[in-house]
This record gives sequence, structure tokens and C-alpha cells, in this order.
Amino acid sequence: MASEQEIFVFKGQTLVLAWLLATVGVLGFLGSLIARQDLFKGGVFLLLTLTITLVVGALLLAGRSDVIVDDQGISRRLFGKIWQRMEWGEIRLIKTFSVSGGRGYSAQAYNLYPKVRPRFAVLPAGKMSFTDKMTNSALLIKHLYRFAAAHGIKIDSTDTK
Repeated sequence: MASEQEIFVFKGQTLVLAWLLATVGVLGFLGSLIARQDLFKGGVFLLLTLTITLVVGALLLAGRSDVIVDDQGISRRLFGKIWQRMEWGEIRLIKTFSVSGGRGYSAQAYNLYPKVRPRFAVLPAGKMSFTDKMTNSALLIKHLYRFAAAHGIKIDSTDTK
């Protein structure tokens, strides 16, 4: 029996995807211009810049993945596809801490660590990470604390201010 789920949406997924596609297009164009003069230099340019751009773009998109919470666990979803899921019973620790950046940006970040590290993990230690910069984040935090208490998950809160 499926439980009711709550979906917490990050804004800006489409904007990041548009930036990624535009940047790849510009780099591809520049690489082709360089390759006209020197095929090796153009190839190296394309390989390095496209690899870095795609990695940064993937990380930006992953960071803006929606968070889905239900009675069984918590998931991350990007463009309608779940790419990461943790069952509540599989989580050993939730770490919460403040993050800040330029132009007055600040957020509360959450790392969820599994009891057993998966064989393949997108993030180090198989953790799930997100910030509170989403729709109705207060409800998500309420769910996190409720499920942590129900499943004996330790919460480690670090104040970095």
C-alpha cells in the first residue's frame, strides 16, 4: 500500500538546464573554431571545458532536485524521474548546518547518511543532501524530525554562525 507523499519543489531547474545547454553550445562553437586551426588543441579544449561544464551543470541540477517524503522514505526527483531514494530505516544520521554565500545568501543544509553505503553513490558516503530553499521547507523539516524520532535516527545540528 502506497503512502501519501509530500513534494517539496526547488525553483530554477529549467533555468539551470537552459544555462547548461547555452554554455555547451558556446563551448562547442569555440571548440570548433579552435579545431579549424589546430585539431588537437580544439579537441583538448572541448574535452576539458565540456567535461567541467557538464559536471558543474549536473551538480547544480542535482542540488535543485525536488524532495519527496512519504511514510517509507525520502527521495530526490529531477524532471519527473527519481534518481535517489533512502528508506527511513536505512538512515543512520541526519546532519544539519548553516551555509552562506555571496550576496547575503544563507540556507540550512541537510545531509542524510545511510547505515550502509551503497555500491554506487552519486554523493560521497552515499548521502542525500539538500537545503531549505524550496517550497514549504518548514513542513519538510517537520517531517524529517518526525520520521527521525519514529525510526531512531540521530540528528546532529551544527550552528556555524
